[in-house]
Amino acid sequence: VEVVGFRAGGMVEQVASAYTLYPRNFIFPLTTSGDIYQIRAHEIPSKSKGQSGVSASDIIGLDDDERVISLVSSHDITDQQHLLITTSDGYIKRTPTEEFENIHTTGIRAIDNEAKLIEAALAEDDCNIILSAGNGYSIRFLESDIRPMGRSAKGVAGIDLKEDADVVDM
Repeated sequence: VEVVGFRAGGMVEQVASAYTLYPRNFIFPLTTSGDIYQIRAHEIPSKSKGQSGVSASDIIGLDDDERVISLVSSHDITDQQHLLITTSDGYIKRTPTEEFENIHTTGIRAIDNEAKLIEAALAEDDCNIILSAGNGYSIRFLESDIRPMGRSAKGVAGIDLKEDADVVDM
């Protein structure tokens, strides 16, 4: 199964991630509202080369105002890995992947924050993180500088935003 994630870039969507999965692998779509879902690769309908794919929102049943912003793939999530989540208001959260072992078919809440989710990624302790704001400011720090926290946490301030700017990428 091949899965491709797209990111809106002006008028055209850009490929943000591509995965080749085995039937027992998982793909974890995260949505703008902060929910995470779990889909087994064999649940994704197969299509031939000439056919267009299936939207993730059709598979997991999203609301009209909700969209998938990040796909995280892993068939072997270990205890050392963490899921990093950042929001548009500058908050970042580091949650152990074991917190996401029992995901319901309707999804679970990955972050308790009213702001829009911007990006999510699997990472280990030696990763560098760069948060970029829309006004041109950026900050770089180590993942290990963020303390691990549970799913219900809002996160910690990752960047001090000025002039009504939002975080645009991690």
